[in-house]
Amino acid sequence: MNRIPVCFLSAVLVHALAAQQVTIKQPNLFGRVWEIPALSYGPNEWSVVRLTNQSDASRSVQMDVYSQRGERLPIGPNFMLKPHQELDVRIDRASGKQEMCWARVADDPDAAGQLQVTPIVEILSGNELYEFPREPREFSSRSLWGFRGSDLQYKTIYFLNGFDKPTVVTFCQSDRRDRDQCGRKGDAPARFTVAPYQSIAVDVRRLRRRYFFILSSVPRAGLLVILRDGEGRRKQFTSDSTIRFGDQN
Repeated sequence: MNRIPVCFLSAVLVHALAAQQVTIKQPNLFGRVWEIPALSYGPNEWSVVRLTNQSDASRSVQMDVYSQRGERLPIGPNFMLKPHQELDVRIDRASGKQEMCWARVADDPDAAGQLQVTPIVEILSGNELYEFPREPREFSSRSLWGFRGSDLQYKTIYFLNGFDKPTVVTFCQSDRRDRDQCGRKGDAPARFTVAPYQSIAVDVRRLRRRYFFILSSVPRAGLLVILRDGEGRRKQFTSDSTIRFGDQN
């Protein structure tokens, strides 16, 4: 993942993350669109996007998956689901370290309202499989997010640029609820360029100021999620058990 060398942030990716939402709707160009941030894969780790066709007719579903660097992964993009079929699309890739990714699922506009999308991150540890649910989000045209510093300490900030142009993301602290205070002497903001479809994630340590601001220079399609440690759902397998993965096109 992207390493961000600033004094109050460290880019150490947390394995077990549960998401809190910070979203705003964007225009819908398909029957329905699900943006799924903060997925991941790596050694003994993968993501699953479960597609469930709840209708009595076959339907076409489009799914695009992007790495944390904004590169499209060779998954899909088109899947045909039979009536009432459940399909697990597994996101996995040979990698020596944990990497984040995200997915966009687009429903057939002629059959809207009958598709269920369930994203999960799975981590295998010994004979135990841990599941960490994810929730679809919606891109925002916001340029500014503000938080109390105490609400962000020891959590992870995840920012995704869903636009086809780069944006500059600024992180800063202040003792006043005024972003113009950012950049004053002794509190220089940290700025990073986020390429199209790229994501960055940073761990927040102890903050020195009361408020924390995140700004995007190109407010067209940004998505911000605050992540915290989560225990996940645990499944234990005995010697007579096997782990069965869903079929994938």
